[in-house]
Amino acid sequence: MRLLFLLQPGTNSRSIFQDLIAGCRALGHDVLIFELEPIWSLSQRAPQQRTAVQGDISRMLATFIQNNKIDLTIGMWANALTTLGLVNHNGKVVTLFDAIEHPHLMIWLDSPERANDGSIVPLFGAGVMKSPWLFHFINNTGTAAEMTELFGFNPDTVLPSRYGINPEVFCPQPDAASKRYDIMFSAGGGDRWQTPTPLMLDQVKSDEPDLDAIRTELAKQVNPKLDVISQNFDAATRPAVREVMTQLMTMQVERRDMPMVDRLNLIRRDDSLTGAVTTFTSRHNLYVQATQAIRSIEHFARAFSFVYLSRFFNCGMFGSADFSAWGCEVKSAGFVDYDKQAAVYDQAHLGLSVMRWQDEVGIHIKPMEIAASGVAPLAWSRRGLGDLYTPGKEIVTYEGLSEAREKVSALLADPTGLSALAESAYQRTLRDHTWSSVCAELLSKIGAVTGRWNSPASDAASADSKAA
Repeated sequence: MRLLFLLQPGTNSRSIFQDLIAGCRALGHDVLIFELEPIWSLSQRAPQQRTAVQGDISRMLATFIQNNKIDLTIGMWANALTTLGLVNHNGKVVTLFDAIEHPHLMIWLDSPERANDGSIVPLFGAGVMKSPWLFHFINNTGTAAEMTELFGFNPDTVLPSRYGINPEVFCPQPDAASKRYDIMFSAGGGDRWQTPTPLMLDQVKSDEPDLDAIRTELAKQVNPKLDVISQNFDAATRPAVREVMTQLMTMQVERRDMPMVDRLNLIRRDDSLTGAVTTFTSRHNLYVQATQAIRSIEHFARAFSFVYLSRFFNCGMFGSADFSAWGCEVKSAGFVDYDKQAAVYDQAHLGLSVMRWQDEVGIHIKPMEIAASGVAPLAWSRRGLGDLYTPGKEIVTYEGLSEAREKVSALLADPTGLSALAESAYQRTLRDHTWSSVCAELLSKIGAVTGRWNSPASDAASADSKAA
């Protein structure tokens, strides 16, 4: 197959995309790369001519795709749509890919409503995402359900899947030194909690922290935001819509891992709120504002988890976060280049993964990066995690932080068991969680939907073994 990748500038997101590209190349596909940065620079230099520039680039790209017999284009997030804009085709406003009937795969590292600074939310109600030519890679079934049931995405083209890694980038170190740390954590700018509340500071010092008390406190802070959002609904429906928001927030405190669509379906069972749920979810911009505020209750969890564990273990971290406001004495090693992160994880016995607050289910890429580095992954339990790694054999999971403390202590006292778990996680990652294996599945699914090609014959496992 001939694949054209629309590669964005950046740091980690660009590197992840380049690893995905490497996975497709390892499968034997013909890979072409189209750099987006020059186009973005041109648009910024002549903002008043942006529409004209988009039109010119769209025509150029369409010609290139057709002349070079490109089977599939692939881009991160909605970069293709925001870069190329929409086109008028037979009297209808559609994407370039609809106009030329060409499949395009969008890789969503963030949920669509958050990606591209939220700029594509208006497209949800415009029918653009119903396109049979736009395919969507998303890391969890919860967000996939929001996309198809609430945001108007085509259910045939939303492909929930796992992330992958490049085994040439994330791999055990050839000259592994003795371990300096018990636990290593990657903490980025999104983990900065500038002003932890007195309750958080009190609970993080407790051996058995009451996280529900913290969530309840944060819910009270979210309430005024929901009051403001609810004012955008007419007076007749406002009380019922506000009650829907209240119930969603209560579930966030009590059942944080329940997908948002499942919560809404529970609320719909109350006949007095069925219409309010429909009204609420039909206002996409307001729905996004409200649910992001509700989900933000869980924002404290990543910082809290690391600070708590640092009380009991020798912990290291890298990234731009600073947890000194928590009373944490661990200093970050700062920004680490993507291709050097495996070596940093290798300095510890375990790598900590706490899923981001924006998603209720699924896991991000960190456990796979940790496992591929030859380090035992430690992760807060999530729905769907057990489908990727076997708890207790390939990953250390916990429901509460005191349980995490106990399990880490036991493993550190059992070097043989810890080494066996790390090796099992590593082998599972090579077997199931490389970008080659992920992309082989994605390409097969897209081929089945479009009828354009059969399942790729390349063997992902063979490709990865050759790359390793």
